[in-house]
Amino acid sequence: MFKLIQQFSDEVKSLQQLLLKGILDRHFDTLQVFQEDYNQPGFMEDVITLFSMTVAETLPKVTMFVSAGMEDQTNMKVAVHRIKGCSGGVGACKVVAAADELLEAMETRDHNRAMHALYAMTNEFYIVRDKLQNLVELDARVYASKQKVLQMMEKSKGTSSKN
Repeated sequence: MFKLIQQFSDEVKSLQQLLLKGILDRHFDTLQVFQEDYNQPGFMEDVITLFSMTVAETLPKVTMFVSAGMEDQTNMKVAVHRIKGCSGGVGACKVVAAADELLEAMETRDHNRAMHALYAMTNEFYIVRDKLQNLVELDARVYASKQKVLQMMEKSKGTSSKN
């Protein structure tokens, strides 16, 4: 149990560093507060999984649009806004900033700038996704441990009340 608490503490410190580095913003804190205040143990996992799946599914489309010379502006904007919205929902502010940069590059039809923004958006997504996935896994283990402790406490109450 101590090892799990230590791992959780280390992961929290790592996330605090992400906040300080500007990789995550306060939207992420809001998700954590919602999960804790409303006792929704799978909420963070669901939101992070949806973020990861949506962005991973959409990035190849955006890459294709940029590689094709950004001709299909309408569908490209939809795809970039989809990534931007999902990223903003979990507080992935550097992904959002790169998406904004890509949208601006589209407006000016600056292909080189678009390629750089796409690279940044992709790179930042993978950084955030990996960190958030580690947190989800650790959070699930902490929740399972809490449940075991609560069960043990209930059993001990039942045993002591019989005596």
